[in-house]
Formats: sequence, structure tokens, C-alpha cells
Amino acid sequence: MYKVKITFVQINGDTEKELGFVITDNNGKAVLNIKADSVKTDNEGKLHFKAVYAGNKQTDPAEEEVTIKRARLEITPVKEDSLLSVQVKLIDIGTGTEKPVAETALGIFVNRLFNPLKIGEGTTDENGEATVEIPGNLSGDAKGNITLLAKLDENETYGNLEASSVQKWGTPVSDKIEDQPRALWSSHPPIWMLVTFIILMVVVWGHYIVIVYEMLRLRKEEPHPLPNATIS
Repeated sequence: MYKVKITFVQINGDTEKELGFVITDNNGKAVLNIKADSVKTDNEGKLHFKAVYAGNKQTDPAEEEVTIKRARLEITPVKEDSLLSVQVKLIDIGTGTEKPVAETALGIFVNRLFNPLKIGEGTTDENGEATVEIPGNLSGDAKGNITLLAKLDENETYGNLEASSVQKWGTPVSDKIEDQPRALWSSHPPIWMLVTFIILMVVVWGHYIVIVYEMLRLRKEEPHPLPNATIS
């Protein structure tokens, strides 16, 4: 449902605090951005949120709740000789004391025009760290820069987290629009091919035109009756 109002509320014990509302987009999604210091965790270091839809004449009201803990995701690029890799670290900060999170899968992506491209995955160790190798043949921008992303997606405890790092590890790809030389596979074929094609079309259609002309000319000619012939 698009263009409907979704209200976001934080629940802390018996109290509820309205954080704001968002109108859904064409995909039916609503995203509310808030400052980290504007919400407080409960005694267990958790954040409890609720999304509320008031409903209308055609639809019933609805609401959904989610509980997450605060965490921080770090990404550190590592270059050793010709080997490229990233070290990611997941840290629980819900209680105010940093604690590494082990046995959690993290995805590594490279940013692309439409959607990020997944290039690897790692599972954190007892220190909350994981290392993932980065391919050396990724295409970048005009300067060879690529944007690396570390993601924690739809985790039951921490929700969604993301960290990014821009590195000059890609193959430079020009972003300028340039005229390509004439070639068989381009939108501008060679001149000789155009000339040959035009000549062939003229010859083929010329024959059709001549045939049609001759048929019309024959139809216009009046038939000449044969003189009566007698046999003696």
C-alpha cells in the first residue's frame, strides 16, 4: 500500500514515545531516520519499536513490533602485497560495554549502479572478527575507486547493520560518453556496408517496380480482335 501514514513508536517498559511518522512510497515502504541519542535502551540493553497503521474505510488497522540490540559494525581494508581483503568486526554496545559478537554471518558487497553485488561472506570468530578476500578484477570509477560494504541483514538480535569503505582497488572505467568507431557490432556500421545495403535494396525493389509497371501497362492496352478467317 502506498501513500499511507505509518507512525513509529518506541516502547520502554510501560511508556510509549512517538518518534514520528512516514508516508509509504510506491513500493509500500516507509523508513524513519532518527538520531542515535534520541532513543534509550531498556535494562537489558534492547530497543523496542512499534509501527502503527491506523487503517481507513477500506482496510483494517495494523501494527508490528520489533526488538533489537545496539551494535557497531566495522570494516577495515587490508592490503598485503597483491592480496586484497577486508577485516570486519561486529561489536555489541547495547549495555554500554563493548562486547564482540561471535558466530554471526556477515556479507561483503561492492556497490554497483542499481544494487550492491555480493562478493563474499564470513563468520565472526570469538573476537567478533572475520576476514574476506576481495577479487582484484573489480571495475571501479574513472579513478579506480570501489565502495566496499559489510552488511548484517535481518539479524534477529541486531537487525540490519552496514559499514562502508572506499578503496582504490578497482579497474578504472571511464564515465565519459565517447563516440565509438564504426564497427559491425556498433550502432554505426561501416560506410561500405551502408552503401552495399542501399545498392542491394535499390536493385531488389527496382525489379519489383519494373514488374508492377509492366503489369499495369499490359492491363491498359486494348485487345486487338483477330480478323475472321475463312477456309476454302
